[in-house]
Amino acid sequence: MNFYNIIYNLETICNIQNEDKLIIRDDLLIICPKNIFRPLYRYSSNQNREQLNLFLIKLFLDLNLEIDKYKNYCISNSIASKIQVNIKSKKRFDIIKNLISRSKVGIDKLKLTYKRDKYFVRKLDLIIEKFNLV
Repeated sequence: MNFYNIIYNLETICNIQNEDKLIIRDDLLIICPKNIFRPLYRYSSNQNREQLNLFLIKLFLDLNLEIDKYKNYCISNSIASKIQVNIKSKKRFDIIKNLISRSKVGIDKLKLTYKRDKYFVRKLDLIIEKFNLV
C-alpha cells in the first residue's frame, strides 16, 4: 500500500463517528454514514465485514513495515535506506504515532457500530492490540 494511502486511511479511521461504517475503494477507506441507502450501496459494491477486517490487517502490516524501515534507518543512517524510507524525521514519526493513538479511538467507535457481531468485534480488538505493539 502506498505510504500516503496509509496516512489517509489512518486519518479516515480517526474521523469515524458512532454508527458509521467503512467502505474500501481503490485502497482507500471511505466513511459511509448511516442512511437508508447504505445497505444497498454496500451490497452493490460487494463490501462486507470480512473484507474490512482483511484490509485493516493489511493496513497495520504496511504501517508496521514503514515504522520498521524508519527504525532501521535511524540505526544505520545509510544513504541506500534513505531512499526506501517514507518516515524521514522524528517529527513525522511522532505525527504517525499520534494518528495511531487516534485510530484506536476510531476503531472503538467501529466496535460500537458492530456491537451485535461479537466475532467481528473480537477481530477489531485484535487489530487494536496490534496497534498497541507499535
